[in-house]
Amino acid sequence: MEILITGGNGLLGRHLIPVLQERGDTVRVLALPGETTSWLEERGVAVFRGDVRMPDTLTAPLIDAEGVLHLAGMMGLWLRDEGLPRRQRDRYRECVQGGAGRRGQADRAHQLMDGLRHEPGTSRT
Repeated sequence: MEILITGGNGLLGRHLIPVLQERGDTVRVLALPGETTSWLEERGVAVFRGDVRMPDTLTAPLIDAEGVLHLAGMMGLWLRDEGLPRRQRDRYRECVQGGAGRRGQADRAHQLMDGLRHEPGTSRT
């Protein structure tokens, strides 16, 4: 499976990427422009530079992705603002749909974002 991970250069990504690769998945990461990503490149991970808040930087990483794991976050802000995680998720959804739509991939973006819409403990029907 071709998987895009936002925030894949962070704490969770450093543990998740090797596991995904061991099970045979191909991983790509959206990393901030200034981040050091040498460990990802050494593992054969495709690194795309961008920001989840900038729709134009989401188009290329989403092409042919079969799944998205959204690990990017601004934890320092979340601790001060209880509503921020939901607003950030909603803004990310808008960015992905907008960026993918410009390439005729809007339907695929909706499918990929389905996991973000699902709330734990609720049905997906």
